[in-house]
Parts: sequence; structure tokens; C-alpha cells
Amino acid sequence: MTETDDAPSEPHLRRRTLAGAGAAGIALAAMGTDAGLRLWQAGERGGDDLPPVPDREVHLQIVAHPDDCLYFVNPRLADYVASGSGLVTVVLTAGEANGYNGHGVEGAPDFPGYTAARDTGLRRAYSLMATGRDDTPWHRTTVSLDSGPVCECWTLEGHPAFQIVFFSLWTNLGRLTQEQVRLMELWEERRDNMLVLPPEGSDLGDGPAVERRGLLDSLVELLDHYRPVSVNTLDLDPDYSPEEVGAAQEGYSDHIDHTAAGLFAWQALSEWSGSALADTWRGYYNRHWPSNLGEDDREVKGDALNVYAWKVGDCDFDWGCGDKVVKEWGVGDTYGPATHPRYPDNLAMVRTGEGERFFATRSGRLQGDARAGGSDLDGPHLLPGIAAAGGRLFAVSLGITPRRDEHSRDLLAFDAATREWENLANPVGAGEAARQVGMPAAASDGERTLLAVRHPEGGTALRFHDGKGWGPWEKVDGDYQHQTPAAVEHGGRFTVLRHNDAGIDRIDYRPGGGTSTEELRLPLPGMEAETQPSSALAAAVTEDGRLALACRGEGGSDILVFLETDDGWKSTRYLTEGGLFAPVLAASHGRLALAADVAGGKAAAILLDPDEIGHGDASDRLAAQESTALAGRPLLWSSRKGFRLAAFGSDGRLHHSSVEAGESQFPDMRQWVEGADW
Repeated sequence: MTETDDAPSEPHLRRRTLAGAGAAGIALAAMGTDAGLRLWQAGERGGDDLPPVPDREVHLQIVAHPDDCLYFVNPRLADYVASGSGLVTVVLTAGEANGYNGHGVEGAPDFPGYTAARDTGLRRAYSLMATGRDDTPWHRTTVSLDSGPVCECWTLEGHPAFQIVFFSLWTNLGRLTQEQVRLMELWEERRDNMLVLPPEGSDLGDGPAVERRGLLDSLVELLDHYRPVSVNTLDLDPDYSPEEVGAAQEGYSDHIDHTAAGLFAWQALSEWSGSALADTWRGYYNRHWPSNLGEDDREVKGDALNVYAWKVGDCDFDWGCGDKVVKEWGVGDTYGPATHPRYPDNLAMVRTGEGERFFATRSGRLQGDARAGGSDLDGPHLLPGIAAAGGRLFAVSLGITPRRDEHSRDLLAFDAATREWENLANPVGAGEAARQVGMPAAASDGERTLLAVRHPEGGTALRFHDGKGWGPWEKVDGDYQHQTPAAVEHGGRFTVLRHNDAGIDRIDYRPGGGTSTEELRLPLPGMEAETQPSSALAAAVTEDGRLALACRGEGGSDILVFLETDDGWKSTRYLTEGGLFAPVLAASHGRLALAADVAGGKAAAILLDPDEIGHGDASDRLAAQESTALAGRPLLWSSRKGFRLAAFGSDGRLHHSSVEAGESQFPDMRQWVEGADW
């Protein structure tokens, strides 16, 4: 593999004693490496400008380490590439770990070499996704951003829509200085700056240390330069876990650098004047979830990881062609077999006296007129997931702060008719515990509304509107809840479906009559084993009052559909080879409609006769439409004439399809054109 650059001259180093740099400088001097000297010197020459903006829509990733997007966002990135989009990924840290590229390596640690090997592995993996080859050359430039920091930008030759930006912040400097130097210390203002670790062969040593404000300004500058249609980052509020596996943060299930990267990314998004779809992706907590990748997705994700880990291919760099620390082939059996988006419900529809109105979340802002491209509505910054019921939208506020005890994640209600916001607070108040609240689900009978979320302390929190005002939060005990619950209204009562490690619970809420909880035992099609979902649940009520559920099944992406009958629950499996988002379900006109993304991220939708569930072939196939990859969970609803389906595509635009009650199948989704009829 060959890579090209601007043939930079040798770094111009100003003479400075490392002893004057404190304990870290002394330790670096003891290493006796040129990298240690270059780390501390401010450059005398400026860098180049950022490469030109790609000539197509791009999806921008902001991650902590070189492999984060490959483990936690892919195969969705590969789906976007296959749909014709480009990728720009921003890697904040050097990811140098202990400086050893592999296990059982002897000798002194080589931090610059291991950093260079990981960066090379990421470039090779992106080359594979973009061109089918892992050895396409890259063009390297050192960039002095207007915001101050110096970064290194690589562009895939012949494919300018594929770029990687490396900041190379040294997060494991504490291995030498015996102090904490994580990205989180910079976020929480416990450090004034972070130093740059130049990868072997890099000119990044010419850059100064990076301050907190400078890093945020840099991210805003990059957002403004690339104008992405979507932004993917890591989980700013990782799920709770008593197990600490490479996380270095008590109580949370993810690496501390992942969390800090998510916080920096969302702060930058909230300051950016532009507009992009956005989501965060779960990290190490995937090891606690049922795996959800189908056969095609496992292969696509695994191929990129094999290249990154230098299990295939080769190059002529002394530092190596990838990350030898990765032991497993393909997706492995820890957190690789799962890819879970955190807030995929970025689109909602509300019926008002003026008809159907569509809302979306972009860059942490609620937008109206989603069909016409969207326009920001005045209001607070939000996490992306939204729900709709009873003429209202429900969301969670994005109250991030450097001080842990001041975080806020309040449930908010937006009245679509009056455009007024109401703060429904958080079941546990503010602070770190508030960050564990889940995304909202809601149901309404037209006058009364039930709101349901994961309770930060386990179980489910409910809040009820009786048509006059909201009552207090009520807690329904239970285990730590996975994903967003589902909620429906039927027969004068409200039902909430949730799932956890023990299975699926049904909560029946009768206004004024109390709450009952039942553990559902849903059979897998053709088997005695019970269902463990690998996605959030979807629910609908048939016209004759029967409850229907849908979810992805454990160990893959296949979709399971369940119907409640007098003889118990019946089930049918729909085969898929891929897909990441939870399915959606609607009931009307004597039928059920089911939709989801499948292999390649493409849309699939079918119409079902409820009475056929659990009969005949228990392994029907859910065929993909000719569509772009979806950039969010689909929205499905019944209309007076039939069913309607909508979702954002990889181009960042709304795509839709509709079927009349007497027709047999959904037509392919197409891009929404202003003025067109559903």
C-alpha cells in the first residue's frame, strides 16, 4: 500500500528544555524519542487549508478512537457508501493505549508507531468500503484550522468524498506522568489543554496543545466546512453497568473517551448554525445486549474490521498496517455482533385541526414542515428521539455541562397547535442519575395521554394527562429497561410494552383504576423457546381489539410479529439479512402494516392479514425495496384510505410511500417532492 503527502519539510523545532515542561517533559526526555521533543514544540510554519468540500452528500462521524466508527456505527456507514454518499470521520485522540501493537510485544513502548498503525488500519478499512480494495492511496495534508488547533487530514485519492481528520490528542500520557489525562478531564474543565501525540511519519508535532474551547471551535468549523447531512457520534449518556471493562469510569458501560467524544460532539452541534440529522451509537454496552446483526451486515462489518486489524492485506510501513491488538476475526463475539443506534426516532407526525403535520429533529433542534425540508422551531436543545400522541410531541432536553451534578435530561412536551413547550421534568431530578432516563413513548385516546420512559433507577416511569393537566410521575418497578418502550391505547386503558434481560413485560394502566404488570411469554415461531428482543418494540391494536407486537429477534436481524388471541400469542418470523432500526407497525382497514430497514439499510414494507399470523410458513422473507439506505427508523401510520410510510434517506431528505386499503403491497419509497401527494 502506498500513501502520498505534500512532502513536508522536516519540522522546524524551537529550542526548549523539556525540563521546563514539567513531569511529563522529564518522562518524555527519558524515552529518548524525537516524538517526545516534537510533542512539546509549537510550530513556526502554518499548515494548509482543509481539502475542498466533497461533491456529494457526506455523513460526518466524530469519534474518540480510530476503530470506533468500525465497531459501533458500521455497517450503517457501508450502507451509506453503497447508496452513493461520502464519509468524513473526525478522530479526536491518538488511541495510543500502552504503545504496543499486539499482545506479548517486548521492548519499549512505541506510542507514535502504534498510533500510526491504528490510523493506517482505519484508512485501509475506508478504502475497502469506498473502492473494494484496501490499498487505494491517500493524500495527506497538515491543516492549521482557523480555530487554532492543527490537525491532519487524509483524502482518498480519486474519491474526495472520503476524508479522515486526525487530532491525535494524547490521552494516555498519564502512563508516563502518573496523572489522569483523559478527554473527559478536558470536557469537565479539569485540564487547561491536551497535548498532541504525532503519529510516526506525521508533521502534527508542529501544532500547539489543544484547549477545550479550541477543540469545540474546531468541531464547529469542521461541521461548517463539510455541511454533512448526518452526524454520527458516540453515546454521551451510556447505559448503566456495574461492570467496568476498559471503561475507566465508574458505573457506566462505555469507555470514558467515547463518552467525552459524544459530549464534545453534541456541544458543537448545539453551537453550529447548520442542520443535520444526528444520532449517537452505543459502545461497550453492546456486549450486554442481544446481538442484532444479520448475515449480510456481519459480513460487511467484519470485512472492514479484518482490514483494520491487519488480518488481511499488507503495506510497506515500518509501523504496520493496522491494529494487532484486535484478536477476533470478523465481528467477534463481544460487542462487534451488535450495532445499536441510540435515538433513531427522528421523525414524527401529529394530527391537528389543520391536518397531518410532520416534525423532525436535526442538530438537536425540533423542526416543523419536515416534508418541505424543515425549519427550526423556537425551543430548547433536544436529544434526537421524539414521539407523538394526542396532538403533542415528546422529547428529552439536551442539558449537558462540564459539571456532573448539573446535567439535566428533562422530558418535554410540545403542543403542535399552540407551539408551546411544557417541562415535565425528570423522574429523579438533575445530575448524573438523570442521564439514565430513556426516550419517550406515548399513547392517547384523543383527550387523555400516557407518557412512558425508562426510569433511571430501573423499571418504567409513567406520567398521565387527564385532559386537564399532568399528574405526577409514577414508577412501575422492574429490571433495567432496554431501549424505548412501546405504548398504545385500547378499550379505555393504556398498555406499555417494555423489555429487559428477563424478557418482555406488559403494563396495563387504567386511569383511576391502578396499574398491573404481566411478564409476557412470547413464543419464537416453531420453537418452545421464548423471545428476547434485540430491538425496541413496536405495538398496534387491531380493529377488533387484539394487541400486535413486532421486534427484531435475538442473534440476528429477523423480525418477529406477535398477535394476542383467545388461545394465547401467535407468532411469525420475517427473514432479513440485515437492518438496524426497530420495526414499525400499524393497524387499520382489517389489516396490519409492517415496515423496517433490511440488508443494505434499504426499506421493506408489507401488508398482513392478522389471522394469518402464526399459520402457514413461519419464515417468510421481508424483501427490500429499491430505495436509498434509511437514516432513521421509519414512520408508519394509517390514513383514511390506507397506510403511509416515511423516513429520511442517506441523502438527508424525506422519502415516502403509500398504499391504499384495497392494494396488495407498498410501492418503492421515493424522495418527497414539495407539493406531491402521499
